[in-house]
Amino acid sequence: MEELICEGHVFMRPLSDFVQLESDELRGDNDEALTRFDAAADGGRLDVQMNGQWAAVGTILGGLRYAHPTTQRANVFCMYAFRASHAEMLIDSRNFGFGDTFVAFTNGDEFLRRARTEAQRRKLELKSGLVEYVDPRTYTGPMGVFRKLSTFGYQS
Repeated sequence: MEELICEGHVFMRPLSDFVQLESDELRGDNDEALTRFDAAADGGRLDVQMNGQWAAVGTILGGLRYAHPTTQRANVFCMYAFRASHAEMLIDSRNFGFGDTFVAFTNGDEFLRRARTEAQRRKLELKSGLVEYVDPRTYTGPMGVFRKLSTFGYQS
């Protein structure tokens, strides 16, 4: 954080790092960077064809997940969005597990403007947005960098 405050350096990590952090309950997310999720598959029957005959393999538990490897290469800078439009919402106490120090951007638009300017100077693509959290029991559709399963919804 010191480099961010003093030098303006933004530390980013590939999404694949968060998939691989299985032992870290706060940061590890096996479902990070999904391309598509299909809750409707839960409870469906999985069959396989062998020697011209179809045989039941078992029942699908949970939704089907698809992740394209290129999505996991995206570098991300994760932030907690505390918005004035939702000022009545308190920060979930589970977020305090990230540590006892934070940086507050009082002008998020200016922070993003500066980040975009520097990305353009370096000929890099920068995308920003709030994460949308979807219910894994009911959601079927595209995912992506800015859409996650609601398991981690307390982080925003």
